[in-house]
Amino acid sequence: MASGVEDLIVSCVQDRLGKYSSKIAQLLRLLVLGSERPRWDSFEWQQTKRYIGEAIAECICQLAGCSVYRLDMHGGEPSEGLGDKDIDFAISCSTNNMPDVRELEARLEDIVAEHLSGVIGSNIYRFLSVPNIVELHDVNEFLIKKYVEAGPPYVTKLC
Repeated sequence: MASGVEDLIVSCVQDRLGKYSSKIAQLLRLLVLGSERPRWDSFEWQQTKRYIGEAIAECICQLAGCSVYRLDMHGGEPSEGLGDKDIDFAISCSTNNMPDVRELEARLEDIVAEHLSGVIGSNIYRFLSVPNIVELHDVNEFLIKKYVEAGPPYVTKLC
């Protein structure tokens, strides 16, 4: 993917996160108040992930013309609980539009973590006890391809 398109996707996601900012802030404030469960294993974090996922998927679909799937994975297997710690996406693009998945993932991880850390006023990774927030996969990765072909409940097509 051309650097210009990656820049557009990153800028778009930043704008979309701004659109969801008050909703995300409200959910994260509820998490700050505490819970007996790990913070990542809460309704509030799962809902926050939904907003982040919508922002990322909308931008990738609109600007790169790719299909985006959300996977609810934990350790390579479908999550059986409320949801996993991070947001897993599978991206399917025509050959000439396929982004450098690792590079785009790193940039999206940075802007999402920066946004969320700004909302709570501290490091989001320590706050949630998570190593990362955003994972992008090429839909052709072996295990990912099997889940996408299997469909729900393993994956949800976002666009």
